[in-house]
Amino acid sequence: MIRPIIGIIARCELSETKMNLNVVHEAERIAILKSGGIPILVLPPQRVEYNNEVPRKMKRLTDEEKMILRTQIDKCDGILMPGGDKMYEYDRYVTEYVLQSQKPLLGICMGMQLMCTYNKKIVLEMNDSKVEHFSQKKKAHMVYIKEQSKLYQICKKDNFVVNSRHRRHVIDANDFCVVARSEDGVIEAIEGAGDIFQLGVQWHPELDYEQSEESRQIFRAFINSML
Repeated sequence: MIRPIIGIIARCELSETKMNLNVVHEAERIAILKSGGIPILVLPPQRVEYNNEVPRKMKRLTDEEKMILRTQIDKCDGILMPGGDKMYEYDRYVTEYVLQSQKPLLGICMGMQLMCTYNKKIVLEMNDSKVEHFSQKKKAHMVYIKEQSKLYQICKKDNFVVNSRHRRHVIDANDFCVVARSEDGVIEAIEGAGDIFQLGVQWHPELDYEQSEESRQIFRAFINSML
């Protein structure tokens, strides 16, 4: 069986020795491998150290830099847009190009937020309810799934408990369908209306892959959509 190549968008981090890095989190890499995919890293194209940059003050992507991103994405069968702390222009361009190319896309946490905001002014609100949306607990709150959704078909449940690590949330889903919310109404999952796998979730299924059947089903459905 041919295993699909999954591009994971790199995230900038600072090492313990203060070195600027572009990394993939191990939980994402391992979840892709265990689900039958081959993970590779998609790196940002600008000649800067991203940890030292303020996204809104950076120079716009050049045509050459956009070509570098397209070349990497074209080598992938699907894209995992992971969570993170900062949204850069290259994140938005990757999201736009992946959607235009109709490649399968799984967005996690900030990755889901990018799906909602890549082509419009970013609208993110602070979490201020009693629901624990930023928590170190393995299980933070319940999400409620629309029964007519693809996510429901994947997980075979209309509610289950998830982890949660976000301080802000989106208030609209762009052109996607909202298919899950938390009990306080926060958007927790979105999906595309067509046949291409396009799913965004606000929680982190990679972090409880071993403990949660729903998490495994999400990754397996992502990989199986390319087989």
